[in-house]
Amino acid sequence: MRVSSYLKNERKEGREPIFDLEGIMMNPPNPGPHAGVPLGGIGSGSIGREITGDFQSWKLWPGKTEHKRVFSDQFFLRINRQNPSNLPNNLKTKNEAVVLSTETKSNTTKSMKKLNWGMNPSKLTFCAVFPRSWHVYDQPLEGVSLCCRQISPIFPHKCRETCLPTAVFV
Repeated sequence: MRVSSYLKNERKEGREPIFDLEGIMMNPPNPGPHAGVPLGGIGSGSIGREITGDFQSWKLWPGKTEHKRVFSDQFFLRINRQNPSNLPNNLKTKNEAVVLSTETKSNTTKSMKKLNWGMNPSKLTFCAVFPRSWHVYDQPLEGVSLCCRQISPIFPHKCRETCLPTAVFV
């Protein structure tokens, strides 16, 4: 009851409450069907990377979850083939680039439309065992396969290090 009146009063005053529990049942936000392993330590806030490779869920403030895709926060693969004359005809393009996202170009912002968007979802495999996860991209560009691994700092019996809001991509 007290939480409900707090939420009502904050919104009435034009302020956003410090946590976002929805409706009368005070349900926490639903991460959705594509939620992957979050980036960041335990208790430090996190950024959710979906199984499709997109950065989608932002939990950077205590009790608040923001679900939004930031198009500029995607991995971008660029290949500069050093000696195209020795390659088969289908690989002779010297410079190639692709955004490692299944998002289509039509959904992106105006400045991002020039990039090569819309990777085929069947060419992407997601695997996870907390605190690690990895995306395997099967030929995002012809002749290239790629594995992008993420690791968040979870150390047994080391609370201080485990709470660091960091992650490593390898």
